Amino acid sequence: MKKLLVILCTIFFSNNLYAFDFSGTYQGLECRGVCKEDSKLDEFARSLPLIGLFKGSDKIGLLIVEHNESDQTITIFAPRLNYIFADMKLNGNFFKGPATNKSNKKNTIEGNISKGKIDATIFKANTEQNWHYVANLTLRDVEFNNFKEEFADLEKKLKKLQSDLSDTNTDVKNRNQSIKDLETDIDNLQKQKEDEVAKLNDDIDLLKKTLDTLKKKPPKINVSPIEMTDKISCDAVNLRSVNSDNAKKYKTLNKDQKVRLLSITDGIWALIITEEGLIGYALNSCINSLDDVAVVQPIVSGPNAINVYEPCKILKSNDPCNIDGSGIVTVQGTINMKKIKAIEVLVNDDVADLDSAGNFEIILFDVEPGANDITISALDSEGKRKELSFILNAN
Repeated sequence: MKKLLVILCTIFFSNNLYAFDFSGTYQGLECRGVCKEDSKLDEFARSLPLIGLFKGSDKIGLLIVEHNESDQTITIFAPRLNYIFADMKLNGNFFKGPATNKSNKKNTIEGNISKGKIDATIFKANTEQNWHYVANLTLRDVEFNNFKEEFADLEKKLKKLQSDLSDTNTDVKNRNQSIKDLETDIDNLQKQKEDEVAKLNDDIDLLKKTLDTLKKKPPKINVSPIEMTDKISCDAVNLRSVNSDNAKKYKTLNKDQKVRLLSITDGIWALIITEEGLIGYALNSCINSLDDVAVVQPIVSGPNAINVYEPCKILKSNDPCNIDGSGIVTVQGTINMKKIKAIEVLVNDDVADLDSAGNFEIILFDVEPGANDITISALDSEGKRKELSFILNAN
């Protein structure tokens, strides 16, 4: 425990006492034996000018101290006695050592020094005579040491300001680089946007040209998977681009020419496909079903609520269906009315044709090469729904 206290005290004094420079001229009392402190005389001695003190006095004393802070040693010079005590190691406040000038090597000194004050005794060799000094740092040196402390504080503040300035400059440099990077990103985004706009304009121009071409030509599709179940019943029926007498005329259809009725618009116009694959509108009153076409009807009832027979036989969800070709595909099947009294059938949300017996049919025009998700939904009058889903693989 005592050793710990000694260590702590040593650390305390090292961090506090040695932080002060003891160098300077100390002026005060010089006594044979032991000085009795006289505050008035001490104050008077401290205020005296240095001139004349070297003549000697048994009351006014002078010691000059040089403090080496790097190795914590002090050198003391007693001018009146002409004694020099050099490079004495400080142990806390305490110092002790012999005179170092040749003629006085056997004389010694010991004492304590603190901030602004020294208490020391010089022992003359081979005698019982000694000199006691109780002295304070001269006002001039006090002011000088204060100035040194202030200067050291200012140096620390200056270094701190320089460090802060360096950090600020670094921050400014980093921010300038960030701004530069952002400006580069903005330029790149602007160029990318300009390139995208230019590409979109090119795409628009291409679409306009394609649209102009389509307007001049009727849409034409592959009709090989579509059965022609209807015919033209009037002479010289015009096939038009839209359901209007003023619309562009694609072609004039002859009587008895085979077609396929797709849908009827407003009861007047019918959307049809010709044997050549042309799609357009003709007067509905001139479209009749073929009497000589034996339409293969799907099985009226199947085991499930929804049963598909074209283009593949699908009786349960996730059954595979592989076909040759893509584009237009006819889907046919039946609804088991005992399981659901369907009033509407949807194939991928498009309405299919449905008769009272439960047979349904729809033509899909957008079958892509590869896998196509097909979902058939049957809905009754109460909104109840049955569904069948499968993958249509178009090779």
